[in-house]
Amino acid sequence: MKLKLLNQFSLIFMILFSIDLSAATFNYMVVQKQSRPLQIEDYNQNHRGIVTDIVYAIFDGSNHRINTNTLPFDQLISDLESSRYANWITYGSPGWVSVQSDNLSDKAILKVRHNIVVNRQDDFEFKQKSDLDNKTIILLAGFDYPELEKYIKEKRLREIRVKNFNAAFKLLERLGKRACFIEMDLRIKYNQKILSIKENSFRSQSFSSVIPDYNIYLALDSNMDEKLQEFINKRLKLLANEAWLNEVIQKYQ
Repeated sequence: MKLKLLNQFSLIFMILFSIDLSAATFNYMVVQKQSRPLQIEDYNQNHRGIVTDIVYAIFDGSNHRINTNTLPFDQLISDLESSRYANWITYGSPGWVSVQSDNLSDKAILKVRHNIVVNRQDDFEFKQKSDLDNKTIILLAGFDYPELEKYIKEKRLREIRVKNFNAAFKLLERLGKRACFIEMDLRIKYNQKILSIKENSFRSQSFSSVIPDYNIYLALDSNMDEKLQEFINKRLKLLANEAWLNEVIQKYQ
């Protein structure tokens, strides 16, 4: 059923958007290991995930070519800022302090919220930012958390960066009541599932009072031709208006 629906989209795309656009090459940029379920890859192969499925669907049936490039987060951002890749596409949000916020798609692809995760033995209840005083917070390496920067600089809490979710959960288990892990709710749940971690192993609480819920968009190369950007936005709008987009999101939750 899903394949049939996607094939129908391809036919509609070819009819509606067969405008005079020369075939172009796009560079889809994937963050290695850390972005699941937004971007999932197995040693740079078998690419899938919420953002990946959407990007591939946008170009399905078109005469354009898409190259998928998988890089560690810091290197990916550095390469985008130096314009190493032309016509690049990834994901981003307006509040992010990086090239991922400079030029976004017209339509959002999903809304995300952040949770604070504690050890199952910890009776810690988060109500306000000051509750984090003297806590150790576990964060993913490379990512920015501007809402926490002031507290980190003032040394009101201790920060530990880890490379992946497996390391985060293991460290949280080892540190017990002294620590908490802060990350996107959908990424926490997805990685708990694929790592076979029982839901009752940790407790999650909303962190929206500190990091408000926000939308995720496609982030586009600011130097991309306007007609190519229009092509992407029109196709994304068509996908977003159909049940298919919700099916993609649900598949990875």
